[in-house]
Amino acid sequence: VLSVQPQSRAALAAIREGDVVTVVDGQSAPTPAQTMRAFASLPPGGSLLVAITRGDEHRVVVIKK
Repeated sequence: VLSVQPQSRAALAAIREGDVVTVVDGQSAPTPAQTMRAFASLPPGGSLLVAITRGDEHRVVVIKK
């Protein structure tokens, strides 16, 4: 993650600059383009599971729209 906009869905899900997205929408090791498409295609009221690595910590967060 290169940057996170304040009050964005990512910020509200506690994703931070420097996190590494390891799974998004069931896709392991997603490319930046795949990650952006998953976020962009999230329907209103939908949610997306995202696995991230922060240092040696692994987390799963939910992005809601």
